[in-house]
Amino acid sequence: MEVSIPQMVDEFPQVMWWEADELVPILVGMGAGTVFEVFTAGMLAGLVLSGIYIRYKRNALPGSLHHMIYWWGTSGLNTVFTNGLETEAEQ
Repeated sequence: MEVSIPQMVDEFPQVMWWEADELVPILVGMGAGTVFEVFTAGMLAGLVLSGIYIRYKRNALPGSLHHMIYWWGTSGLNTVFTNGLETEAEQ
């Protein structure tokens, strides 16, 4: 039996030709389109947003999206070490 091994350990799983995180804008657009009864427009908006996300993700440094989310204040970067200059023994 042949098993698919990803090139990087932290890569998202593939769904057809997209990575799983690249499908989120499409699914959100489809969900919003269903709620507001404009499914086709929501799906097209999701495809456009997904294309923009994919283009940004491919041209940016790895991990930059996580840092941008932290910079906007919507998530913590590290919950274990509040001060990045401290070692584990100093806490």
